[in-house]
Amino acid sequence: MHEERRLKKKLEIPKLHPHMFRHTFCRNYILNGGDMFTLQKIVDHADIKTTRKYIQMDSEHVRQQHNRYSPAHRVLRQNK
Repeated sequence: MHEERRLKKKLEIPKLHPHMFRHTFCRNYILNGGDMFTLQKIVDHADIKTTRKYIQMDSEHVRQQHNRYSPAHRVLRQNK
């Protein structure tokens, strides 16, 4: 427990638990182009629903992905 408090202070993270790293890995794996089915195997989830829970995106990620991949955005950019 002492090690956890020391690490929280060093990293300046108010909450720290091992699953934070697992969630961060899963989200970043997807954001870097990995697919959810391979991720499911990597993290050894029996059910894809569990993997989906691990890759919750915040509003900024959703906005960035929408701007990058939306067909409507692509058309609007071409018309400028």
